Amino acid sequence: MKRFLFLASSFPPLTSGATPVIMNVSRFMPEAGWEMVPITVSNPRGLPFDPTLEDMLPEYLDVTRVYHPDLTLIAEKLRARISGTSRNCRSDTESAPLQIAAGNPLLKFLRDYVLFPDRLITWVPFVVPVGLRLAEEKKAEVIVSFGPHHSMHIIAGIIARISGIPFVPFFGDLWLNDSNVSWPNRLNRWIEARLEKYVVEHADGIVATTNGSTEYFRNTYGTACPPTHVVENGYNPEQELPKKDDISERDFLLITCTGNFFGSQSPVNIYRGLRLFLDRHPDAPVKIRLIGKQEPEHCDLLKTIELSSNLELIDTVPFKDVPRCQIESDVLLASLGDIPGAELKNSSKLAEYLRTGKPIFAIAPEGDMTNYVRILKAGYIAKPSPEGFAETLEEVFNDWRRNKLHGTLRKKAMEEIFNARNIMKRFGAFLDGIVSGDME
Repeated sequence: MKRFLFLASSFPPLTSGATPVIMNVSRFMPEAGWEMVPITVSNPRGLPFDPTLEDMLPEYLDVTRVYHPDLTLIAEKLRARISGTSRNCRSDTESAPLQIAAGNPLLKFLRDYVLFPDRLITWVPFVVPVGLRLAEEKKAEVIVSFGPHHSMHIIAGIIARISGIPFVPFFGDLWLNDSNVSWPNRLNRWIEARLEKYVVEHADGIVATTNGSTEYFRNTYGTACPPTHVVENGYNPEQELPKKDDISERDFLLITCTGNFFGSQSPVNIYRGLRLFLDRHPDAPVKIRLIGKQEPEHCDLLKTIELSSNLELIDTVPFKDVPRCQIESDVLLASLGDIPGAELKNSSKLAEYLRTGKPIFAIAPEGDMTNYVRILKAGYIAKPSPEGFAETLEEVFNDWRRNKLHGTLRKKAMEEIFNARNIMKRFGAFLDGIVSGDME
């Protein structure tokens, strides 16, 4: 059995869009001949915790957790001490609202001019020696870094340079071209562009989650780009789904979205689109349920939009309970904003949705996500605007009233693309080629 080091900051018990990816890599890569040797931070923050996730990791997995000296946390504590207040908000400065940094000059300075590409860069002196030791002890044949945070790629590159082990950065989201990233100044973006270029040119292979993302690297870096591979955000075929017979009947259309809204990933189109639909159909029995974290400004928006019983917000649910929330719904909602870079995304929730057999309601710009929905004949596509959402919701509602809703029609194609067992077999073969030097 071959082994690969796996560096990731978003590791259980943290829960995010990366959670299904990491769980699938750990569970199914051994079937492809590869065991994960994970390294993560011992003091994570910035995302919700789900303690049940650790119980779902494979028994063979020995997770090494290394302390991270977080300068942004120190800056926040200093600010709180000086002002005599404390912040009870999400403290991941890459995705937190800009006003958090703006209200803290030290934090803003660190974020804009010191911590490149992100706050995890200060992990370097702590984790590199551990990575080198584990690479030797476990006889690791390749190192895979998972980002964001994209500091993981820089750290993995350092370990690879010293050890001579091949290095493959895995971009769960893109770096420069991600729709959730904002640049505080030109210097910041210029430096990060140089860092991305350095990582790509020194990598032995590049992994991303969509065809559009791998095309970005090939188009941007040309002959300097190493071989690329797509590892789709897939579903776990071994996860048991609730029986549909156990779901109680109801007399209204239930549309559910399971996932966090943060940064530029906003539910505004959903809120305003639902309001437009209700203005036209005030008595329509429709409920939209959003399960996941939201930014404070998203919640504040609801104070100006009257949605009453037609919208339900649930903070979070344990990862193991998410399938039931999906199965008991009539339609499952996937959302991307109309922002440059969003067309290259395909969230991990789409694969989970497809497996349930429920119709998909995708509000997103034309791109990788909408292509999958269209190719698999999996449901409905709305333009990412309030009007686009309202028009498609009316189509969904009318089909529901006529009992014409349907899930994915091309199930075999869906299983081939999104079954994690198939995905990891392809990923394992890619790593085999990197190690053997057979990749073109």
